[in-house]
Amino acid sequence: MTDPSRRRRRNAEDTRQLLLQAGVDLVRERVGRPGDETMAAALAYVRLTQVVDRATDLVRRESGDGNTPPVTTGAVYNLWPTQADFQADLLLHIADIQSRLSINIEKGRAYFQASAQAGVPSTEVLRMLVERVLRVHREDALYAVELGFGASAVDPRVQRALRHRQDAFLASVELSWQILLDAYGLRLRPPYTVRHLALAAAMQVRGSVSLWYANPDIDADPAGEEGWGLTARAVSAVFHAMTMPADDPAEG
Repeated sequence: MTDPSRRRRRNAEDTRQLLLQAGVDLVRERVGRPGDETMAAALAYVRLTQVVDRATDLVRRESGDGNTPPVTTGAVYNLWPTQADFQADLLLHIADIQSRLSINIEKGRAYFQASAQAGVPSTEVLRMLVERVLRVHREDALYAVELGFGASAVDPRVQRALRHRQDAFLASVELSWQILLDAYGLRLRPPYTVRHLALAAAMQVRGSVSLWYANPDIDADPAGEEGWGLTARAVSAVFHAMTMPADDPAEG
């Protein structure tokens, strides 16, 4: 048991991070449950009393001391005047977590180059990438929360959080698309840019995940080919419509 005299006092930022972590934990749990506590409503159902209880549990598990003083609602209101303020900051925190789910650029570069050298068609590479991204997003409770807020992002704080997430995502994914283009000797067909390609593919994936929640069979491949889905077909079609051989002088 920890000596009470040696417990480190948390400063305001420590407390803020602790409470936000507790909020994220609660959101993850609620999105996974059936009923009304889904999507954007997941944050509305996160009550401050529940947050401080979860924060207390986190502190006690970390310290191994069941007698560690509980986190109080006063600690919350010292940081956020209202529950709405806490929820807005929690959404910003979730967006920040998601934006740091970075793509391993060097691993992707090696994979794309090796696939191109081995003669693997770019269509097959796209299929595997899309299916992997879809699987990750469908299993990610925080992504479900983002989708819920994205459908009704009228609050400036919500818009700021989602824009932050979007900018961070595009910064990394654009580089990945460019590496894929280079590996296969392709360039963008005018007037398209790598940003347009990244956005078009993201739109397909985001829309697919949104529809999938209501109907898990919606992404079935029309051709019935194993390993394929309609989303992968759409992304592949977009990719080939927007690109051309790098040495083709016909356009641009």
